Amino acid sequence: MATRSRCRVSLTTRSPSSAHPERRTTMAFSLAPLLIHSEAVPVKAREALRAVSAAPLDQRKSALRSAARTLYTETSLDCGDAMELVGLQAGCGCD
Repeated sequence: MATRSRCRVSLTTRSPSSAHPERRTTMAFSLAPLLIHSEAVPVKAREALRAVSAAPLDQRKSALRSAARTLYTETSLDCGDAMELVGLQAGCGCD
């Protein structure tokens, strides 16, 4: 059983140039690389997770949503947990 947690970290960094003295960067934590190798994850879900790493950058978010939907339908995880496991915010929808 998965537990819900917030996996987003917001950082404020100082840029050396005076043009952008502060910049906010959002980092996402994803367990997808670990799930790809877990035998506890259904084969179909592992294949969807592998497709994420092969997807072009402009299609990566769509591939992550697809992997989350597959995790949701192939396991007993709820939609929000599946989204968070692949590094997306819960509430993005599995429909």
